[in-house]
Amino acid sequence: MYIELTSLIGAAPDRPDERSSTVMTMTSEHVFHEGDHALYHVGDEDVEVEVIEERGPIGVNGRRLVRVRMPVVASDPVEFEIAEARLRPVTDAA
Repeated sequence: MYIELTSLIGAAPDRPDERSSTVMTMTSEHVFHEGDHALYHVGDEDVEVEVIEERGPIGVNGRRLVRVRMPVVASDPVEFEIAEARLRPVTDAA
């Protein structure tokens, strides 16, 4: 996910009628899809989770949310929603 800041020129002392503002737009690379596995950092370790639903850009400032399933030892898996940016792709070590 990339955050792009664009400053609009204006509001110079000699031009008080013009306004200056900063526009923040979040452009998202949609990385994870249903069925993908990803790493989620919990405590001091990375846990492999499965993406079970793409929720879309419904988070704060248009953050893309996904629903994931995380395995839990000696219990049923836990499902929760998280910002896609908090996940990392699983890389296969050779």
